[in-house]
Amino acid sequence: MIETEFNFVRGTTYSRNFNLTDYDANIDEMYFTVKESEKDRLPVIKKTLGNGITQLETEEENTKSYNLLINSDDTENLQVDKPYYFDVKIVTYGENTTIKKVIIKGTITLSANITWKYNES
Repeated sequence: MIETEFNFVRGTTYSRNFNLTDYDANIDEMYFTVKESEKDRLPVIKKTLGNGITQLETEEENTKSYNLLINSDDTENLQVDKPYYFDVKIVTYGENTTIKKVIIKGTITLSANITWKYNES
């Protein structure tokens, strides 16, 4: 599992690519979930494969590449300088098994957008 931090400006579009290596099974579902606290039940941001998470073409053997896109309105009402907690979970359905695995975990901290609301028309 990868642990990382995302730092970007609130109310702006954020895009990040990530790779999954040495995972041969087909990925049926993928979730990017952000919460104010790791104990919260409801997310403040949720993206899924096909809705914010896109599989990319790759020529690297044993590697699957993805892009995560967080839209500007996803963070517009979140607080600055406060850590939010996230993970990326994959789900693979087999004939007799379901594999659920967290592949990335970390925090997101948003900084202030200086022109936010004031200069925007």
